[in-house]
Amino acid sequence: MIKKYTEFLNEEVGLKNIANIAKKYSKCEIFFHKDLDGIMSALSMRWFLKTYYNIDTVETHQIQYGGLEYAVKHAQPGHLPILVDFAHSRPSYVIATDHHDKQAGAEKTDSTYFKSARSNAETISGEISYGDVFTPGDIDLVKTVDSADFLANGIK
Repeated sequence: MIKKYTEFLNEEVGLKNIANIAKKYSKCEIFFHKDLDGIMSALSMRWFLKTYYNIDTVETHQIQYGGLEYAVKHAQPGHLPILVDFAHSRPSYVIATDHHDKQAGAEKTDSTYFKSARSNAETISGEISYGDVFTPGDIDLVKTVDSADFLANGIK
C-alpha cells in the first residue's frame, strides 16, 4: 500500500518531461486538426503553456487528414513544435496530444499524452493543465460536436 502511494506521489502530472522541455523553449508553434476540437485544443494548449511555463505561441497551423496532411510546414528553428488533436504524428513534434484510439508516427516524440476520450480539448483542459481551461459547458459542447453525439443530447 505504501509503495503504491509513493509511486502515486512521484508520478509526474501534466505532460511528460514538460519541465525539461520548457527550459529549452520560450516560443512555440501549435499544429491542430481543423475542427472545433482541434481549435479548442490549440487554445487550451496555448493557455496552459503561457500560464504555467511562460511559453508564447507565435504561430498556429491547421492540419487536415488526407493530402493536406503532408503539405504542413515545419516549425521555425528554436520554436517548440506541438501537435494537438491529430492521430498522425511525426518525430518533428516535441509534444503531441490526442484523443483518438490509435496513433501513428509518435514513437520518437519527446512528450505524448494520448487518451481515448470524446475530445482532446477536454483532456488538455481537465487533465494536462493544472487548472481547468474551459468551463464544463464549453467542454460538453466540444465533445458533442466532435463525437457527433447530437441525438443523445436532444439536438436535432
